[in-house]
Amino acid sequence: MATDDTYFENGREYYKATDNPVWPGRNREHPSAKPGCREHQGPLIETALVKHLLARLDDLEIGSRPSGGEVTAAGKDREAFEALSIAGRLVRCVAGWAINHQIGLGSENLKFVPLQPSGTRSHPQYLQERSIVDSHVHEKAGATFHPMNDGSAEAARKCLVNLVRANPGAMPTWLQVRTIQGLEALDYGEVQPMFAPLATGRKRDLTVLRLQLEALGMVAFRQTLGSLKKDAVAEVAGVLNVGANTLLSWETRLRSEFGRLEVDRTISFAQNHASWIKEARKRRLQGEEYDFDAEDIRRHETDYGDEALIQLGAKYKAALAS
Repeated sequence: MATDDTYFENGREYYKATDNPVWPGRNREHPSAKPGCREHQGPLIETALVKHLLARLDDLEIGSRPSGGEVTAAGKDREAFEALSIAGRLVRCVAGWAINHQIGLGSENLKFVPLQPSGTRSHPQYLQERSIVDSHVHEKAGATFHPMNDGSAEAARKCLVNLVRANPGAMPTWLQVRTIQGLEALDYGEVQPMFAPLATGRKRDLTVLRLQLEALGMVAFRQTLGSLKKDAVAEVAGVLNVGANTLLSWETRLRSEFGRLEVDRTISFAQNHASWIKEARKRRLQGEEYDFDAEDIRRHETDYGDEALIQLGAKYKAALAS
């Protein structure tokens, strides 16, 4: 079976190999729908999710108005963050297809081709570039483009530029312009001040420090499940190819680097996931009726189980070698 073979179900197209939708950013793609056809669904504004998102945005705006003084100031930071997150969901809901198109262009080192003034509308280069970008293949490619390694960093940067140029979202114009200019300058070997690293004198870079923080979560997860701390430390340290005492020293260093809250938060999340698994297993052994299944357990151990630990070890060794 070819990886791009597809099938149709209830009017939507799916890949046979994965059952993933071919056009995930579309709400109305239907093989019998002609261009401009609206007979299969009503306007986007009438869909339940869009209504819900707009209503929640309205509630957040009302509940955070400065005219409310201290009453509406309470919780405003969380509400502002939620509002922007919801706005992002709304864009993905109503224009996910356009996002996929821009991602597809970026993955192929292409970008938006703007309209031209009268003097260059018939320019051969313009006509050629337009013929390349005006295609459904880019939307299709963007829906499945998920770069996960450093070798695709340039393509990921192109995708980011394409999206920021078309939809800066929360960015004011000055930040949009500086971001695009800074990202594009990297293609010419220029590092503008906005993207220049700070001279901190640290022994480890942020990537390594974050992986060390993940390791602390791995230890906390195993300890909460019942392992002795020394055994949990030995297991995680062994996979990362570091000494147990070295791993133990990371907690103090990371509290200094990231602050106590970030370290305690990471450990607490790991403990919560492990506690859920421990309680579920306990109830199952006791024969109690409990609303969970194997998929629930897998979801809670996804970031902390043996497979996740092996992946962390590989990332850590690669980060040290780079």
